[in-house]
Amino acid sequence: MGAGFHTCAGAAIRLAPFCDGQRRIAEKSGVTTLRITAFCNGRDFPWQLSLAVNLLRRARRVKESLLPMIIFSSSCWRPARVILALAALAFVAACARRPEPVEEPEVLIGGIPVSQIVEGYGLIEDGGFTLPPVPPRYLAEPNRRAFMVYPGNQPPGTIEIDPYAKFLYWIMEDGMAMRYPIAVGRDGLGLNFTTTIRRKAEWPGWTPTANMLRREPEVYGPFRNGVPGGLASPMGARALYLYRNGRDTFFRIHGTNDLGSIGNSGSAGCIRLFNHDMIDLYDRIPIGTRVVMRSFDESVRIEGWETANRGVELPPVILTPDELFGRAEQQMAGVVPSPEDLGVPLFDTSPEIWR
Repeated sequence: MGAGFHTCAGAAIRLAPFCDGQRRIAEKSGVTTLRITAFCNGRDFPWQLSLAVNLLRRARRVKESLLPMIIFSSSCWRPARVILALAALAFVAACARRPEPVEEPEVLIGGIPVSQIVEGYGLIEDGGFTLPPVPPRYLAEPNRRAFMVYPGNQPPGTIEIDPYAKFLYWIMEDGMAMRYPIAVGRDGLGLNFTTTIRRKAEWPGWTPTANMLRREPEVYGPFRNGVPGGLASPMGARALYLYRNGRDTFFRIHGTNDLGSIGNSGSAGCIRLFNHDMIDLYDRIPIGTRVVMRSFDESVRIEGWETANRGVELPPVILTPDELFGRAEQQMAGVVPSPEDLGVPLFDTSPEIWR
């Protein structure tokens, strides 16, 4: 900084470099070489300036290379001169350049910023597989699980499915329930009777039936040997198997890797949940649990007309083996297809599969 001359109410402040001796002392202490000489009513009194770094930083954040230190000589300790010293200090601070703030990049988990991950839908390590977080765009209310007052009339320990409002309720004590958003295939709407859960499976695989292979060999032929349990399986992370009078109905409640289907209907398939929700539900449900279906009239009465008609019917998506397993690898890496790229289901998981 060069020398300068400033006046204020009959007083003057002149900024000038330290002399050589002062410079050597200042350089040893890491202080900017700067000297201020003040004039008051025509009298010249030198102030040797060095202000402690901490003092100046309290006044203003300044680059350390511009921080002087001030020592007042005993002959100069007068109010007017103190005011001049403070003015000089303000001048030096104003000349300093403030450092630019540095923003740290936000940590990503599964391709999603940590601050955007919805509670209950984060990264899950399960059975040797890694489920990435569910992107928040799929979890807009009411498309996420909720602990709430149960609005129906079934007893505790029952699963009640509303295929029209796209909700599954696990009814608990004290009038409460866990509500999960679901996707419902056309075959799921055919589940209009009470069933009982007689079997549970973790990471189940999927195999097309003989009828499916015969009807659409170009679609199901590449999968005649089945899809093993894992992220690529259309059955998802968990499955609950529904029986009636001791016989398998071939209806399932299961997870899905088709995130965009939740809250909507499809041309095929059973009752599907986010894998995160299916894991949560699976751990709560004992063998022997009753599963009750709501009618459309009951859905309108309990949920309201708009909610009873929520969602749209999406077309099915038919994938090749490379596309199916490639999508699973993308999901492992936290890359999730956009909603317009998703349909329901990836494959038909309707009861016919199990015959």
